[in-house]
Amino acid sequence: MNAAAYLHLLQIDINPSNFNLGRLRERFLDFGLVFDNFGPILEAVLVTISLAFFAEVLGIVLGLVLALMKISRSRLLRFPAQLYIDVFRGRRCSSRSSSCSSRSRSWASASRACSSRGWPRSP
Repeated sequence: MNAAAYLHLLQIDINPSNFNLGRLRERFLDFGLVFDNFGPILEAVLVTISLAFFAEVLGIVLGLVLALMKISRSRLLRFPAQLYIDVFRGRRCSSRSSSCSSRSRSWASASRACSSRGWPRSP
């Protein structure tokens, strides 16, 4: 639904000559409605802030664990971390991507992957 159809449903005429500030105040600027529902609105704001806080903490913890797994000497720990990172960063070499050589594990594998797709080798 476009904006004009939405305004028509709300019975708001967008023609400047027919502009009615009273109708606009009645439909959109009803602060009495906000004050009547201040408790639920405040509760929703607090829930949103707490969800954002816990998501941030979870992201920091997950990032720290993955970083420690990534620098581990064990392949059993490095592989899941590398897989997770590759999936979310999208590190596959494609014919449209110019980042083959800079994001692959080694220069040799990057060179093979990119040259097989017609990319020039880096000096």
